This record gives sequence, structure tokens and C-alpha cells, in this order.
Amino acid sequence: MRRSAQGQQLPPFLAYVLAAAQSDEGKLEGRAAQAARRAARRGVNWLLWRPVLSTRIPDGLDTVRRRWTMPDLLDAHLALDTLDEIDAIERERAERQREIERLRNQANRGRGGRGRGR
Repeated sequence: MRRSAQGQQLPPFLAYVLAAAQSDEGKLEGRAAQAARRAARRGVNWLLWRPVLSTRIPDGLDTVRRRWTMPDLLDAHLALDTLDEIDAIERERAERQREIERLRNQANRGRGGRGRGR
């Protein structure tokens, strides 16, 4: 398990964020990786802020700080990761469907145009 500068074990999600933020080969790419690195340098606690900023979780910062436990935070991150993956799959599926429709329309226009001139 990854350790903090003080030698404490880090929760798995926080270790992932730090690794992604500190490495160009982490799971984050491009602008997301740059933003993560900037946030890590500034000391942003993503373990806390990600659930607070999520539109899927109604609790605000004060509620999360006062009432949530560490297992609650980790579960929230796992749930948000899962929902993000589902959203990405749905976006890819919708994009493929739009491309199929575009190609169908293009093919139909091509067939209609050739038949008219005869």
C-alpha cells in the first residue's frame, strides 16, 4: 500500500489520485491530469471534495465532514467511479448510434439521388 510523506498508509482511492496526479502515465490524461496535478500541489483533499462536488450526492461539505465515516467516503468514491464508467459506456453507445444513423442517412441520400436521373 502506498504511504504518505509522513509514513501513514493511504486509502486506495487517495493513493490512486496521488499516483495519477504525480505521473504522466497515470489513468488521467491531458487536461484532467494537469488539473489533478495542480490540485494535488495545492493540497486539495479529493477524498473529501469529490463526493461534495458531485451532483449525485446531496450532502454538502459540512454534512460530509461531520457525519460521514472513512468507509462512507471510500464507498462514495467506488459508487461514483462505477457511475462514471456507466456514463462513459452510455456516451460511447450514443455516439456509435449517431454515427450509424449518419451513415444510414448518407447511404439513403446516395440511393435516392441515383434513381432520379434515370
